[in-house]
Amino acid sequence: MVRVDLQRVNEVKEVAKLSLSQPDHSGPLRFSQLSDNTPPVMVLDRNWDIPDNESVGAVVTRVRAQDNEGDRLQFGIEKTLNSPRSDLPFNIDKDRGVVYINQSLEEYPALPLVQL
Repeated sequence: MVRVDLQRVNEVKEVAKLSLSQPDHSGPLRFSQLSDNTPPVMVLDRNWDIPDNESVGAVVTRVRAQDNEGDRLQFGIEKTLNSPRSDLPFNIDKDRGVVYINQSLEEYPALPLVQL
C-alpha cells in the first residue's frame, strides 16, 4: 500500500509599480500598489491510499480548484524535499487536474511524496 500525503502551496503577494506624467510636465507622479493575489481554493482528498499493485494509467484523484480573481489555473505536481526518490510515480493533467499513476508503485515506501 502506498500512502501519499499532500502539502498545500500558497501563492505570493505581487507588487506593481506604475508611473504617470502630469500634463504640465511638472514631473512624474509615482505610486505603488500592493495587490493580494489570494490562493486558489482547492478541493481534493489530501491522503491517498493506493494498492502498490495498482495499474499504470489508473486515475488516483481529480483536483478541483477555483481562483478568487477569476484567473485561469494550471495544475502541477512536484516531489517533496524529503521524498526518497528523484522521480515521481504520479503525473497530473495540467488543465484538467486529473492525477494518475505513471509508473509502478511497488518500489515506493509509504512516505510523503508529492505536493500539488
